[in-house]
Amino acid sequence: MNVEKTHYTEQNREQSTAQGEKRNMQAKRLVRSRKERLVAGVGGGLANYFNIDPLLVRLGLLILSMFQGLGILIYMILWFLVPNEDSQTVDSRGQIQENVGEMREYVQQFARWVRGLFNR
Repeated sequence: MNVEKTHYTEQNREQSTAQGEKRNMQAKRLVRSRKERLVAGVGGGLANYFNIDPLLVRLGLLILSMFQGLGILIYMILWFLVPNEDSQTVDSRGQIQENVGEMREYVQQFARWVRGLFNR
């Protein structure tokens, strides 16, 4: 009887662990990271989603960039489509508009930085 009780307890534990993992997978969504950000947080967001080191994602995108710029294209598309982790917009159109605004700000900041290099 004691063996049956142990077996039953182990089954319950396995079922609850499987259900907890299923809930975590359902709740997990792809977002751009604010903490692990070098340019737009795409690499950090992908790393967080797949639970790997952001450096591996960045290296993968860099290697893909050497093949006709594929990594850059993938990065730009994800920057355009994937929302920030702290985004307040609910609909996809609002998220894309938010992302385009962020891209515009980044390009303007980069242009100011480049101008500063030549104005010295």
